[in-house]
Amino acid sequence: MQRDEKNPNKWTNDERANGEADRLAGRAWGEEFSHVQNQANAPLFRHNGGIQVITSAGSIAGRIPKRLPELLTMERGLPALQKATQLTVKAMELLDNEATLRGAKHFGATMYSVSHWAKFYTHHWYTASRACKFGQVDSAECKCCRDGVNETTAHIFQCTDKNEVHLEHHRKLMAFLADQQLPNGLLRIIEVGIDLALLSDNTPQGETWDGDDDGSNIKKRVAQLLNDDEINTEYKEAFRQQPIIGWEYIFIGKFAKGWKNCWTERGQWATKFAILMMTWGRACWSSRNSTTFGKKTNSYAI
Repeated sequence: MQRDEKNPNKWTNDERANGEADRLAGRAWGEEFSHVQNQANAPLFRHNGGIQVITSAGSIAGRIPKRLPELLTMERGLPALQKATQLTVKAMELLDNEATLRGAKHFGATMYSVSHWAKFYTHHWYTASRACKFGQVDSAECKCCRDGVNETTAHIFQCTDKNEVHLEHHRKLMAFLADQQLPNGLLRIIEVGIDLALLSDNTPQGETWDGDDDGSNIKKRVAQLLNDDEINTEYKEAFRQQPIIGWEYIFIGKFAKGWKNCWTERGQWATKFAILMMTWGRACWSSRNSTTFGKKTNSYAI
Protein backbone atom coordinates (compact mmCIF):
# COMPACT_ATOMS: atom_id res chain seq x y z
CA MET A 1 0.00 0.00 0.00
CA GLN A 2 1.38 3.42 -1.00
CA ARG A 3 1.41 6.07 1.71
CA ASP A 4 2.94 9.48 2.37
CA GLU A 5 6.05 8.56 4.36
CA LYS A 6 6.86 12.22 5.15
CA ASN A 7 3.55 13.08 6.76
CA PRO A 8 2.01 10.23 8.82
CA ASN A 9 -0.76 12.60 9.93
CA LYS A 10 -2.23 12.28 6.44
CA TRP A 11 -2.36 8.49 6.53
CA THR A 12 -5.75 6.80 6.31
CA ASN A 13 -6.74 4.27 8.96
CA ASP A 14 -5.75 1.45 6.61
CA GLU A 15 -2.35 3.01 5.93
CA ARG A 16 -1.79 3.54 9.65
CA ALA A 17 -2.73 -0.08 10.37
CA ASN A 18 -0.34 -1.27 7.70
CA GLY A 19 2.48 0.82 9.18
CA GLU A 20 1.79 -0.51 12.66
CA ALA A 21 1.79 -4.09 11.33
CA ASP A 22 5.16 -3.46 9.67
CA ARG A 23 6.57 -2.04 12.90
CA LEU A 24 5.40 -5.01 15.01
CA ALA A 25 6.68 -7.47 12.40
CA GLY A 26 10.08 -5.83 12.57
CA ARG A 27 10.12 -6.12 16.35
CA ALA A 28 9.09 -9.77 16.17
CA TRP A 29 12.32 -10.60 14.36
CA GLY A 30 14.40 -9.54 17.32
CA GLU A 31 12.11 -10.29 20.28
CA GLU A 32 9.95 -13.08 21.58
CA PHE A 33 6.76 -13.08 19.55
CA SER A 34 4.70 -13.23 22.74
CA HIS A 35 5.98 -9.72 23.57
CA VAL A 36 4.40 -8.18 20.50
CA GLN A 37 1.38 -10.31 19.65
CA ASN A 38 -0.93 -8.66 22.20
CA GLN A 39 -0.22 -5.00 21.50
CA ALA A 40 -2.96 -2.64 22.69
CA ASN A 41 -2.93 -0.82 19.34
CA ALA A 42 -4.51 -3.68 17.41
CA PRO A 43 -8.13 -3.13 18.54
CA LEU A 44 -7.96 0.46 17.21
CA PHE A 45 -8.14 -0.85 13.65
CA ARG A 46 -11.06 -2.48 11.92
CA HIS A 47 -8.80 -5.34 10.75
CA ASN A 48 -8.81 -6.90 14.21
CA GLY A 49 -12.39 -8.10 13.78
CA GLY A 50 -11.70 -10.14 10.65
CA ILE A 51 -8.08 -11.21 10.41
CA GLN A 52 -7.60 -13.76 7.64
CA VAL A 53 -4.73 -15.73 6.16
CA ILE A 54 -4.81 -16.33 2.41
CA THR A 55 -3.53 -19.72 1.21
CA SER A 56 -3.56 -21.46 -2.16
CA ALA A 57 -6.64 -23.36 -0.99
CA GLY A 58 -8.54 -20.22 0.08
CA SER A 59 -8.63 -18.13 3.24
CA ILE A 60 -8.87 -19.07 6.90
CA ALA A 61 -10.03 -16.99 9.84
CA GLY A 62 -10.17 -17.86 13.50
CA ARG A 63 -7.89 -20.33 15.34
CA ILE A 64 -5.17 -19.37 12.86
CA PRO A 65 -2.23 -20.55 15.05
CA LYS A 66 -3.85 -24.00 15.22
CA ARG A 67 -5.05 -24.30 11.62
CA LEU A 68 -2.21 -22.72 9.65
CA PRO A 69 0.54 -25.27 10.49
CA GLU A 70 -1.79 -28.11 9.45
CA LEU A 71 -2.59 -26.43 6.13
CA LEU A 72 1.06 -25.78 5.37
CA THR A 73 1.98 -29.35 6.27
CA MET A 74 -0.74 -30.78 4.03
CA GLU A 75 0.09 -28.50 1.10
CA ARG A 76 3.81 -29.27 1.16
CA GLY A 77 3.68 -32.72 2.64
CA LEU A 78 1.16 -34.53 0.45
CA PRO A 79 3.23 -34.28 -2.76
CA ALA A 80 6.29 -35.48 -0.82
CA LEU A 81 4.26 -38.34 0.68
CA GLN A 82 3.02 -39.41 -2.74
CA LYS A 83 6.59 -39.39 -4.07
CA ALA A 84 7.88 -41.43 -1.13
CA THR A 85 5.11 -44.03 -1.21
CA GLN A 86 4.73 -44.08 -5.01
CA LEU A 87 0.96 -44.16 -4.64
CA THR A 88 -1.20 -43.00 -7.53
CA VAL A 89 -3.19 -39.77 -7.41
CA LYS A 90 -6.37 -41.85 -7.10
CA ALA A 91 -4.91 -43.81 -4.18
CA MET A 92 -3.95 -40.58 -2.39
CA GLU A 93 -7.50 -39.30 -2.80
CA LEU A 94 -8.91 -42.49 -1.29
CA LEU A 95 -6.73 -42.43 1.85
CA ASP A 96 -8.77 -41.96 5.01
CA ASN A 97 -6.39 -39.60 6.82
CA GLU A 98 -8.77 -39.17 9.76
CA ALA A 99 -8.74 -42.91 10.51
CA THR A 100 -4.95 -42.94 10.25
CA LEU A 101 -4.52 -40.00 12.64
CA ARG A 102 -6.94 -41.46 15.17
CA GLY A 103 -5.03 -44.72 15.09
CA ALA A 104 -1.63 -43.03 15.22
CA LYS A 105 -2.43 -41.41 18.57
CA HIS A 106 -2.42 -44.87 20.09
CA PHE A 107 1.34 -45.15 19.54
CA GLY A 108 2.39 -42.11 21.58
CA ALA A 109 3.63 -38.58 20.94
CA THR A 110 7.27 -38.70 22.07
CA MET A 111 10.03 -37.79 19.63
CA TYR A 112 10.92 -41.46 19.21
CA SER A 113 7.31 -42.52 18.72
CA VAL A 114 6.75 -39.88 16.06
CA SER A 115 10.00 -40.80 14.30
CA HIS A 116 9.04 -44.46 14.27
CA TRP A 117 5.56 -43.62 13.03
CA ALA A 118 6.92 -41.45 10.20
CA LYS A 119 9.19 -44.25 8.95
CA PHE A 120 6.34 -46.73 9.34
CA TYR A 121 3.77 -44.73 7.38
CA THR A 122 6.01 -43.33 4.63
CA HIS A 123 7.55 -46.68 3.60
CA HIS A 124 10.96 -45.78 5.01
CA TRP A 125 11.64 -48.96 6.91
CA TYR A 126 15.27 -49.80 6.16
CA THR A 127 14.53 -53.04 4.33
CA ALA A 128 17.17 -55.01 2.46
CA SER A 129 15.83 -53.57 -0.81
CA ARG A 130 16.36 -50.03 0.44
CA ALA A 131 19.79 -50.82 1.89
CA CYS A 132 20.83 -52.44 -1.41
CA LYS A 133 19.60 -49.40 -3.34
CA PHE A 134 22.00 -47.20 -1.36
CA GLY A 135 24.87 -49.69 -1.61
CA GLN A 136 24.85 -50.67 2.07
CA VAL A 137 24.38 -54.40 1.42
CA ASP A 138 25.17 -56.66 -1.53
CA SER A 139 21.77 -58.33 -1.81
CA ALA A 140 18.15 -57.15 -1.54
CA GLU A 141 16.95 -60.64 -0.61
CA CYS A 142 15.10 -61.24 2.65
CA LYS A 143 17.39 -62.77 5.30
CA CYS A 144 14.48 -64.04 7.39
CA CYS A 145 12.82 -66.53 5.04
CA ARG A 146 15.76 -67.20 2.69
CA ASP A 147 13.25 -67.78 -0.14
CA GLY A 148 15.19 -65.68 -2.62
CA VAL A 149 12.58 -62.89 -2.50
CA ASN A 150 13.55 -59.23 -2.30
CA GLU A 151 12.71 -57.71 1.08
CA THR A 152 10.25 -54.90 0.35
CA THR A 153 7.72 -53.35 2.71
CA ALA A 154 5.03 -55.64 1.30
CA HIS A 155 7.25 -58.70 1.79
CA ILE A 156 7.63 -57.89 5.49
CA PHE A 157 4.00 -59.00 5.88
CA GLN A 158 4.14 -61.91 3.41
CA CYS A 159 7.41 -63.40 4.67
CA THR A 160 6.93 -67.00 5.86
CA ASP A 161 9.11 -66.24 8.88
CA LYS A 162 6.25 -64.13 10.27
CA ASN A 163 3.76 -67.01 10.55
CA GLU A 164 3.80 -67.01 14.37
CA VAL A 165 3.20 -63.25 14.42
CA HIS A 166 0.29 -63.67 12.02
CA LEU A 167 -1.28 -66.45 14.07
CA GLU A 168 -1.09 -64.37 17.26
CA HIS A 169 -2.58 -61.25 15.72
CA HIS A 170 -5.14 -63.13 13.64
CA ARG A 171 -6.50 -64.55 16.91
CA LYS A 172 -6.67 -61.03 18.32
CA LEU A 173 -8.47 -59.84 15.19
CA MET A 174 -11.04 -62.63 15.35
CA ALA A 175 -11.64 -61.96 19.05
CA PHE A 176 -12.10 -58.25 18.32
CA LEU A 177 -14.52 -58.85 15.44
CA ALA A 178 -16.51 -61.30 17.54
CA ASP A 179 -16.65 -58.84 20.42
CA GLN A 180 -17.84 -56.09 18.07
CA GLN A 181 -20.45 -58.47 16.59
CA LEU A 182 -19.52 -57.40 13.08
CA PRO A 183 -22.09 -58.23 10.37
CA ASN A 184 -21.23 -61.50 8.66
CA GLY A 185 -20.82 -59.93 5.22
CA LEU A 186 -18.33 -57.33 6.49
CA LEU A 187 -16.48 -60.01 8.44
CA ARG A 188 -16.04 -62.15 5.31
CA ILE A 189 -14.87 -59.15 3.26
CA ILE A 190 -12.21 -58.23 5.83
CA GLU A 191 -11.01 -61.82 6.21
CA VAL A 192 -10.49 -62.34 2.49
CA GLY A 193 -8.74 -58.96 2.16
CA ILE A 194 -6.24 -59.79 4.90
CA ASP A 195 -5.65 -63.26 3.46
CA LEU A 196 -5.03 -61.63 0.08
CA ALA A 197 -2.42 -59.31 1.61
CA LEU A 198 -0.64 -62.09 3.50
CA LEU A 199 -0.89 -65.05 1.14
CA SER A 200 -0.64 -63.60 -2.35
CA ASP A 201 2.78 -62.79 -3.80
CA ASN A 202 1.15 -60.73 -6.53
CA THR A 203 -1.28 -58.50 -4.66
CA PRO A 204 -3.17 -56.23 -7.07
CA GLN A 205 -2.43 -52.58 -6.45
CA GLY A 206 -3.29 -49.31 -8.14
CA GLU A 207 -6.60 -50.34 -9.69
CA THR A 208 -10.05 -51.64 -8.83
CA TRP A 209 -10.02 -55.43 -8.78
CA ASP A 210 -12.84 -57.98 -8.52
CA GLY A 211 -10.86 -61.19 -8.18
CA ASP A 212 -10.58 -63.95 -10.75
CA ASP A 213 -12.92 -66.94 -11.14
CA ASP A 214 -10.12 -68.83 -12.91
CA GLY A 215 -7.31 -67.78 -10.58
CA SER A 216 -5.89 -69.10 -7.31
CA ASN A 217 -8.16 -70.08 -4.43
CA ILE A 218 -7.82 -66.67 -2.79
CA LYS A 219 -8.68 -64.89 -6.04
CA LYS A 220 -11.71 -67.13 -6.53
CA ARG A 221 -12.88 -66.27 -2.99
CA VAL A 222 -12.67 -62.57 -3.84
CA ALA A 223 -14.69 -63.03 -7.05
CA GLN A 224 -17.36 -65.07 -5.24
CA LEU A 225 -17.76 -62.52 -2.44
CA LEU A 226 -18.01 -59.54 -4.77
CA ASN A 227 -20.62 -61.34 -6.86
CA ASP A 228 -22.65 -62.32 -3.79
CA ASP A 229 -25.90 -60.33 -3.80
CA GLU A 230 -26.26 -60.81 -0.03
CA ILE A 231 -23.10 -58.79 0.66
CA ASN A 232 -23.84 -55.12 1.40
CA THR A 233 -22.91 -52.73 -1.44
CA GLU A 234 -20.93 -50.46 0.92
CA TYR A 235 -18.78 -53.41 2.01
CA LYS A 236 -17.98 -54.29 -1.60
CA GLU A 237 -17.13 -50.67 -2.41
CA ALA A 238 -14.71 -50.47 0.51
CA PHE A 239 -13.06 -53.69 -0.62
CA ARG A 240 -12.72 -52.39 -4.19
CA GLN A 241 -11.14 -49.15 -2.96
CA GLN A 242 -8.49 -50.85 -0.82
CA PRO A 243 -6.59 -52.56 -3.72
CA ILE A 244 -6.14 -49.13 -5.33
CA ILE A 245 -4.08 -48.21 -2.24
CA GLY A 246 -2.81 -51.74 -1.62
CA TRP A 247 -4.21 -54.36 0.75
CA GLU A 248 -0.77 -54.94 2.26
CA TYR A 249 -0.64 -51.26 3.24
CA ILE A 250 -3.56 -51.69 5.62
CA PHE A 251 -0.87 -52.93 8.05
CA ILE A 252 0.87 -49.54 7.98
CA GLY A 253 -2.15 -47.31 8.45
CA LYS A 254 -3.41 -46.76 4.90
CA PHE A 255 -7.15 -47.29 4.90
CA ALA A 256 -9.65 -46.56 2.13
CA LYS A 257 -12.35 -44.00 2.90
CA GLY A 258 -15.01 -46.54 2.06
CA TRP A 259 -14.53 -48.40 5.35
CA LYS A 260 -16.07 -45.56 7.35
CA ASN A 261 -19.30 -46.07 5.41
CA CYS A 262 -19.50 -49.68 6.58
CA TRP A 263 -21.64 -50.46 9.60
CA THR A 264 -22.15 -46.84 10.60
CA GLU A 265 -24.29 -47.97 13.58
CA ARG A 266 -21.03 -48.79 15.37
CA GLY A 267 -18.70 -46.03 14.23
CA GLN A 268 -15.95 -46.76 16.77
CA TRP A 269 -15.21 -50.20 15.31
CA ALA A 270 -13.20 -48.68 12.44
CA THR A 271 -10.75 -46.83 14.72
CA LYS A 272 -10.19 -49.90 16.88
CA PHE A 273 -9.75 -52.01 13.75
CA ALA A 274 -7.17 -49.51 12.43
CA ILE A 275 -5.16 -49.65 15.66
CA LEU A 276 -5.22 -53.45 15.66
CA MET A 277 -4.01 -53.67 12.05
CA MET A 278 -1.22 -51.13 12.60
CA THR A 279 -0.11 -52.98 15.75
CA TRP A 280 -0.01 -56.16 13.68
CA GLY A 281 2.15 -54.46 11.06
CA ARG A 282 4.62 -53.11 13.62
CA ALA A 283 4.85 -56.56 15.22
CA CYS A 284 5.96 -57.94 11.83
CA TRP A 285 8.73 -55.34 11.65
CA SER A 286 9.85 -56.03 15.23
CA SER A 287 9.96 -59.75 14.46
CA ARG A 288 12.03 -59.07 11.34
CA ASN A 289 14.54 -57.00 13.32
CA SER A 290 14.82 -59.63 16.05
CA THR A 291 15.54 -62.32 13.46
CA THR A 292 18.02 -60.15 11.56
CA PHE A 293 19.85 -58.42 14.43
CA GLY A 294 18.85 -60.29 17.58
CA LYS A 295 16.64 -59.11 20.42
CA LYS A 296 16.83 -55.36 20.93
CA THR A 297 18.15 -53.95 24.20
CA ASN A 298 17.24 -50.32 23.48
CA SER A 299 13.52 -49.71 23.80
CA TYR A 300 13.85 -46.66 21.56
CA ALA A 301 15.49 -48.45 18.65
CA ILE A 302 13.54 -47.79 15.47
